[in-house]
Amino acid sequence: MRGGGWLLGWSICGASRWSCSACCGAVLVALEVARALGAPLDVIVVRKLEVPFQPELGMGAVGEGGVRVINREVVRLARVPAGEVAAVQAREQAGGGPGRAVPGLPGT
Repeated sequence: MRGGGWLLGWSICGASRWSCSACCGAVLVALEVARALGAPLDVIVVRKLEVPFQPELGMGAVGEGGVRVINREVVRLARVPAGEVAAVQAREQAGGGPGRAVPGLPGT
């Protein structure tokens, strides 16, 4: 991964100095991009709120500081009761959801 992140960072050096990573595996690439650009790395951990009977379908997300975004259309169409939305959110915020732990970043 180091090579790809370094090469990507080198190729965009001089452009705007930010990098966005969509999943925890890509954070390691974003780290190399940030290093190549000499830019800071800021990681925001967000957990998907899955529709209980369809885990690939996200009905929202929760982030740091209790930030919550709900796709009301998905909740309505999937007929997820408000209590179930709250239960999924509580489980994710407690770290008991199906997601993986965020790996440590080497050299930070």
